Amino acid sequence: MRGDLKARVNGILEHVITHQKTFDYRYYLNKSCPMPAAWKERRAQLLLEAAQSPEARGKAYKELFETANTPKEAVADFLTEFVA
Repeated sequence: MRGDLKARVNGILEHVITHQKTFDYRYYLNKSCPMPAAWKERRAQLLLEAAQSPEARGKAYKELFETANTPKEAVADFLTEFVA
């Protein structure tokens, strides 16, 4: 890696590490990757379903991790704002 590029990358990484404690993750995640509509109600329902049995827990996790897709562009926007 070129010396000047390495110095700039190290500077960016150092900045990210030192400022991550003050970064408002919740704001930027909600801005870039918003939760589905009526998420609070659905979350409460999923927790009740998951407490019933292992099979119900599996269905709840399947719904969370297989049906809830965030576009790659939204994740890229979040990461860009995090680094910037």
